[in-house]
Amino acid sequence: MDDEVATSEVTSGIASAFDDENFHVRNSAFDLLSETDDKVATSELTSGVVSVLGDENSHVRNSASYVLDDTAEKAATIEVINRLLIALDDENSDTRSSACYVL
Repeated sequence: MDDEVATSEVTSGIASAFDDENFHVRNSAFDLLSETDDKVATSELTSGVVSVLGDENSHVRNSASYVLDDTAEKAATIEVINRLLIALDDENSDTRSSACYVL
């Protein structure tokens, strides 16, 4: 399979997992994303990660922060920075800590 096609399929799969109703699936998507190479860290995925920083589950929010740290150079947009600043006030201390670390 062509690398570009494989990358596109992986990107689509990860992006769709961000919206799964099960928090384990959403969290696993971030674990997978943190293990992939930079070719997969597209703007589509970065936007998905940013939106999930507001997830109802603290484990998912925390994982999203760590993924942003792994892709910080590519992901450093105003939208990402603003969402991380909001995460500094999160009810969960791990999420606040992750956001602080990434910033």
